[in-house]
Amino acid sequence: MKTYQGMRKIDGLGVTSTMPNDVKAYVSAAVVIVAIILARRSGSPVRPEFGNFVLVTAAFMILAMWIFPEAGRKEKIAKRR
Repeated sequence: MKTYQGMRKIDGLGVTSTMPNDVKAYVSAAVVIVAIILARRSGSPVRPEFGNFVLVTAAFMILAMWIFPEAGRKEKIAKRR
């Protein structure tokens, strides 16, 4: 079985993947662009007083994506007696 960049084997049971850094960078850029447009555009559906809240929330989401690991299920193998 091949393992690709950004993928690792776990306990010989299979392959689990993590989000590659280039994908994280693209998602981060998209979130920043959308947040700035929503917060600063005059015709935005976001009320003007919530513009800073949108920017702070977007920054938190980006920071969390880069810092915290992805959630996943860990399977435990029961040993036969």
